[in-house]
Amino acid sequence: YDSKVSTFDVVDATPFKRDVLKELAAACAKHGMRLGFYYSQAQDWHDPNGAGNDWDFGADEKKDFDTYLRAKAEPQVRELLTGYGPVALVWFDTPRMMTKERGQRFVDIVRSLQPKTLIDGRLGIEGDYVTTGDNVIPADIQKTAWEVPATINHTWGYKTYDKDWKSPGLVTFKLIDIVSKGGNYLLNVGPMADGVIPQASQDVLRHVGDW
Repeated sequence: YDSKVSTFDVVDATPFKRDVLKELAAACAKHGMRLGFYYSQAQDWHDPNGAGNDWDFGADEKKDFDTYLRAKAEPQVRELLTGYGPVALVWFDTPRMMTKERGQRFVDIVRSLQPKTLIDGRLGIEGDYVTTGDNVIPADIQKTAWEVPATINHTWGYKTYDKDWKSPGLVTFKLIDIVSKGGNYLLNVGPMADGVIPQASQDVLRHVGDW
């Protein structure tokens, strides 16, 4: 999106020059769909003080992580919560180096700007529900609100060579298994470079949807 605290965004750093999230927010509003955002609050391979990039910027423990959080991550979360209308969810990810105090700063931002916005379980501090490990379904009924982030093949993005798609039957089984234990099935689809959902993925989703 068109961030004002960084030029490393789709508007400033790519030929596309359009704010994808504004278009997505408008489409969601038109069709009555709730809008949520994924935000990686700790890992940032482009910022010298962000976590995750030790090949360019050295070990994480030697970085000024709070400077990164205050100058970039926290302001960007504010931008997402003030520039796109009602936000149903901020799905934070990878709580690397996220202390309770750091996590609470994000919670305070969300609660102050959009009190009804849900916070997932990967902020590094307790959110509104529990997020399991990737593709991990608990064996038993859970007593708290929870969800399973899952893939439809093996990747979260798009890889031309990953054609090991889960069958409609398996996806349906996992859906039933998760819902019967009180959970939410957060099923990921990795779009291609042009934004199109791969046809094989579409076929599986439509098959399960028809069921």
